Amino acid sequence: MYKTILVSNDLESGRKIVERLEQEGWQVRAAFWYHSEDDDRWELVIVSPDVADKGPLKLYTTLWKFLDDLAHDPQIPFEFPREDLKIVSPDSLLYKMVKQRSALRLGPVPEGPVLDAYIYKMT
Repeated sequence: MYKTILVSNDLESGRKIVERLEQEGWQVRAAFWYHSEDDDRWELVIVSPDVADKGPLKLYTTLWKFLDDLAHDPQIPFEFPREDLKIVSPDSLLYKMVKQRSALRLGPVPEGPVLDAYIYKMT
């Protein structure tokens, strides 16, 4: 049983971030919340081949600016803790493990919970 739970507000916030990243042209191969037992917290994991092409520093810098812009949106102010985000490449062991647990076989996994994760997109 989790000490820290993932609530609907977290799910909506994560979905909004993923949708916006794709609108901005990010290559998002997968996006999911993952519960880290070591830290007892949930992290929103974005899997992108852009990590290898552009480097993680550039992607995190772009992501922080994007989150700052959302936080100052007068119509829908939006805040998201930076420490709850992780950007990884498709070579990441975390991505491979969650992908294997999701039983990906013939196509994308539908959105929803899978063991210690909540998947938005998985290809």
